[in-house]
Amino acid sequence: MGKRRVRCLLANGVGPDSIIGFDHRQDRRKEAEEKYQIKTTDKFDDFKFDKTTAVIVSLWPHLHIEYLLKIARAGKNWFCEVPLSLNTDGLDELKALTTKNNLLGAIGSQMIFHPASEQFKKQLDENAAGSLITCWGVSTSYFPDWHPYEKMTDYYLADISQGGANIDIVGHDIQWVLWLLKRKIKSVIATSSKLSNLEFAAGSPDTINTLLEFEDGLQFNFHFNGVDKACNRGIWLAGEKTTMTWDLHGSKYKIYDARQGQWTAYGPDEFEYEQAYVREIKHFISQLGSGSTDWPVRFEDGIEMAKLIMAVNKSISNNSMKVTL
Repeated sequence: MGKRRVRCLLANGVGPDSIIGFDHRQDRRKEAEEKYQIKTTDKFDDFKFDKTTAVIVSLWPHLHIEYLLKIARAGKNWFCEVPLSLNTDGLDELKALTTKNNLLGAIGSQMIFHPASEQFKKQLDENAAGSLITCWGVSTSYFPDWHPYEKMTDYYLADISQGGANIDIVGHDIQWVLWLLKRKIKSVIATSSKLSNLEFAAGSPDTINTLLEFEDGLQFNFHFNGVDKACNRGIWLAGEKTTMTWDLHGSKYKIYDARQGQWTAYGPDEFEYEQAYVREIKHFISQLGSGSTDWPVRFEDGIEMAKLIMAVNKSISNNSMKVTL
């Protein structure tokens, strides 16, 4: 993600001489320097915060809050990959510092910046599906394909305690769902399993299933796994009038017309998904330029996602008991 964010900055006209990368690993720094002609350091304290406009945090999920607090204490704007944190420790301080220093604090959720996303949300807000009755979704990938040049156990992906083993994906996809549905989660039931031969850290699953209950009683069943080589991802929202769905193998979402027995697709004919990340950083840069601290994902939503991740872990650890947020 760090390399991707560098590409996003470059695509939005930020020169390589204005970007400094941080990583403890020498091989990653060397690659970034050669590919993007940026400067790098292995010491975070080397950053000259007086010359810094903003910091993008693309570290392993369990490290997010440690560095976000350093950035906010230095009075600098920040962008953080989702989830904001794996628990609520330090989030009150981060919110207070961000508010006190009038900082732009941005929680990543690039699906919001897909060109069909605003239209999809608008139709939901206009009650296109009718009152929602039930919802379900899937988010799957094949974890070894994430970094084919190294073992999964060489970075966070295989370790649930560091945000891997689907936990960060839970935050990623459900953060977007919260933005779409404008609902608060009341409780969750979660189950997990590890049946693949893939090498995970001890106690880390390759599959997680969650059953979310919102405060209005709506339930959302969401499946996550890291073993599906076909990489399926989508959501289905069934209401009194019809069903709305977004399968991310394509660029459009669909609404089912029960009277005619057919689906109608909406959105762009083509869209390269990488551009959602580019557009997200473009919006971040524009907000910095305007001095605005507004961001589509509210800080409260980031806190709710941290609470959800804690609840999912608690439910998994306690024989899938129902956990209230």
